[in-house]
Amino acid sequence: MDVLNHYPIERIAEHVSDALAKGKNCILSAETGSGKTTVLPLLLRDKPWLKNQKIWILEPRRLAAKMAAWRMADLTETSLGEKVGYTVRNESCISAHAQIEIMTEGIFVRRIQNAPDLTDVGLIIFDEFHERTLMADVGLALALDVQHNLRPDLRLAVMSATLNADELSARLPPAEVLHSEGRLFPVTVEDLGAPESVPAKLEAQILRGIARAARETEHDILVFLPGFGEIQRIAKAIEKDSIFAPFAVHKLHSTLTKNEQEQAVRPSPTHRKIILSTSIAESSLTIEGVSAVVDSALERTSIFVPGTGMDRLITRKAARASLVQRQGRAGRLGPGRCYRLSDPHTFAALPEHHMPEIARNDLASLALELAEWGCAHAQESLTWITPPPKAHYEIAVKLLQALGALSADARLTPLGKKMAQIPLHPRLAHMIVQAENPQRSAVACDLAAILSEPDFFRRSATAFTDIRLRLASLRGENEQPNVDGNKKRQVREIANTLRAQFRVPKTRTPKDEDEVGECLQLAFPDRIAQLRAKGSPHYLMSNGRAVSFDNADPLQGEPYLLVADYDDQTAGGLIRMAVPISMAEIRAHSGALITQTHEVIWQESTQKIKSRKLEKLGAIILSEGYEPTHDILITWPILKAQIEKDGLDLLPKFESVEHFKNKINLLHRTPAFASTFPDLSNATLIEKSESWLMPLMEGKNSFQSLNANELLHALQSLVPYEALARLDTLLPKRIKVPSGTESTIHYDPEKGARIAIRLQELFGLFDTPKVADHQIPITIEMLSPGMKVVQVTQDLRSFWNEGYFYVRKDFRGRYPKHYWPENPLDAEAIRGSLKRRVPEK
Repeated sequence: MDVLNHYPIERIAEHVSDALAKGKNCILSAETGSGKTTVLPLLLRDKPWLKNQKIWILEPRRLAAKMAAWRMADLTETSLGEKVGYTVRNESCISAHAQIEIMTEGIFVRRIQNAPDLTDVGLIIFDEFHERTLMADVGLALALDVQHNLRPDLRLAVMSATLNADELSARLPPAEVLHSEGRLFPVTVEDLGAPESVPAKLEAQILRGIARAARETEHDILVFLPGFGEIQRIAKAIEKDSIFAPFAVHKLHSTLTKNEQEQAVRPSPTHRKIILSTSIAESSLTIEGVSAVVDSALERTSIFVPGTGMDRLITRKAARASLVQRQGRAGRLGPGRCYRLSDPHTFAALPEHHMPEIARNDLASLALELAEWGCAHAQESLTWITPPPKAHYEIAVKLLQALGALSADARLTPLGKKMAQIPLHPRLAHMIVQAENPQRSAVACDLAAILSEPDFFRRSATAFTDIRLRLASLRGENEQPNVDGNKKRQVREIANTLRAQFRVPKTRTPKDEDEVGECLQLAFPDRIAQLRAKGSPHYLMSNGRAVSFDNADPLQGEPYLLVADYDDQTAGGLIRMAVPISMAEIRAHSGALITQTHEVIWQESTQKIKSRKLEKLGAIILSEGYEPTHDILITWPILKAQIEKDGLDLLPKFESVEHFKNKINLLHRTPAFASTFPDLSNATLIEKSESWLMPLMEGKNSFQSLNANELLHALQSLVPYEALARLDTLLPKRIKVPSGTESTIHYDPEKGARIAIRLQELFGLFDTPKVADHQIPITIEMLSPGMKVVQVTQDLRSFWNEGYFYVRKDFRGRYPKHYWPENPLDAEAIRGSLKRRVPEK
């Protein structure tokens, strides 16, 4: 066809054909506007090496697949489906005689799983491979396996405008790398500054960019936004601003009807257009009439969080390759302009490509596909452009094993085989397969459709997290405001397809609402959530994740929830969709996951060992009870750990026990007795606690239950008998002073031996008294008549000769009725507080 010769791809089509004929595989880097998606397959369909076999073209998005098929049908001047058709989820337009079929990557994976020999297929084209979706990587790995083992005549081509051809050629079997120029005019990039992080400021930046494009260019404007929410808000702002009155506003996303999609991509004969799109318009789609691009330079994507075992939706800066793709959309008609929220420094710092989905997303679907393929070890069995991360893959395998899809050795079970046939996440597939009756199956199909697509409830000031409201709205009951009709229609189509697949009747019963919690437990057994405290918006899920409501929600305060969807990007894990469930439902449908444990713990509040009976569902404690326990083999490790943590202060204090320890430790620190008397310091006693304290705790659950005699006898057992027999002789309890008083001696390992006594009772005592065979001098605290310390000394002779006269001078005036002789060594010691005068010699 002559029309095909007007595209740049025509100039290298024969090279591509030769490469496929000789080397079987081809890597094609083709610039935007080259015609690689819609023209190249038409130029290859009649080549001899194809042997009248079909060409399958794989696209990452449903909308791209359908629009490519529409365009190719136009180019061949045939009806859609006659020579060129498409198949996407829940929709197909293809005849048995079609030569070219365009499908999404997920459809291809299901096809190759069901018929690995790919009969009648001669060429598979992986289009827009730079996006590196999970199913693209899986599909290519499986196709290479088929090519190597079953179909050596199968040809594979990998195409994109921004391919990393070197990386691909290094990992693929021998493949020729080719390049095609595009059909683009120069595009001037206007930097508008880095995008704001505050949504309102970001949207104001974008609106200013659109206004500039409206003033400075003549044709349609394509606006790239990170997500559907931004599209909705920008559309409303444009409608309110009179400067945009000459423009028709179109939204571009996958839930549009064919007519709405055509209106968005076809030029209007009467109005300039502003097309608001996500990154879906980066590639594959040909949007006619655009001369200006306004680029937020952002994209919304998902990343896997190993801690929660879930994907988290994030907004991030797009990679350089994506931004180049976007700006190229302005250069199809002639010289164009791109107004980008960026600056040269920020642009240069961006990565050329972001990590592929296989390195950052939930791998449960991949693990199920590989198990069905017969691969027990994903990293070793297949050829990967990027191998799946081992940690992520192991989490996915554990989830599938918990759902019963995989055996303990990671083999596909009969249940897993059924789940693999359903084009949904394994959680949702499990919910449908395990539904026990037609009524529950109907609810499961509808819930799966709701959860597999973007939420058709728009965000509003009033929270509507209850998923039962969505179920009722989907079924035309209890309609809610702020519902997106297009999204809801898409969800209903998926629900109807699932019902038809499983032959579920469309009848509804008043009890359907009661099935919601039970169904969702089949999909999300790890997302049962328990209220933290009465009146609190905070919940703890069984997987250990904290979640909460952001404002007053009708479900807030429910004791238990099943959280089907939450925003993991927020610090508190904002709940998006949930349903209340009862304890009876939890026990009935998650009973196998409930564990009964007996934990022996140290209870800080009572300072006692307690046996705690726990009934747990993951991280959630469903019930808790305490009872005392006395088995020393169980309690001692905990008691010992507590003693090591908090020290001997946990033991009750008794004067007799402390006095004994102090005497032994004082003698141990005295060189003459160090080898005879052991070390009873706290550190040593803790270290040796098993020999002296453990026997005492037999039959006890609290340290405070110990008495003085028990502790004293236990410590005495650590001292040799001969040493113990000498203890009171070496360190007597009292000492008799000249007044006749028997003063108590206080012993301390740090301060030594000490007495405190009135100065007048020591008259006539010349030398400092000593204990322990005269090895330890007694420190004397001399007291005034008012019992205040006058002097502290271990050298009594020096005090009488020097210090006493200063003390006498000072205190004689204060206590004139008391005895203050000039010569204390010749004076009579006075007992008590009465004055006695003795003639001075």
